[in-house]
Amino acid sequence: MEPKNDISLAELFPWESITGKTEDRLQFEYLDRRAAARIAAHLGLGLIEAIPSDQTNVCQANSEDVRPEYRTAVTVGEIFYYLLAAWENEPDNRDAVRLPSGTKVFWTLVERGRYKRDSSSRVSKC
Repeated sequence: MEPKNDISLAELFPWESITGKTEDRLQFEYLDRRAAARIAAHLGLGLIEAIPSDQTNVCQANSEDVRPEYRTAVTVGEIFYYLLAAWENEPDNRDAVRLPSGTKVFWTLVERGRYKRDSSSRVSKC
């Protein structure tokens, strides 16, 4: 059986009770953490809610100052940024998002999604 290469928006953002356009439903607070963990696992990375600002841990492996390719985990916010950019890259399939083909693609789209979030007042902040 061939592995599944995408993940449905319904799985990512379970919005049975939310109404409105799809763009309005793609909000950080609606992102299902189990679906986010599935994307992180697909990349071979751990998932953390956020990087603590007081980062007192001796191991700085997941600090935002560390280049992404050396990190061992991603944050839920970074998964959200990836999803924003990946969804916009798939105009023919608005019901699903393609899983990243590797960490390089993932981190490139994270930066695009972060830029989109920063330049748009309609997108919720992480």
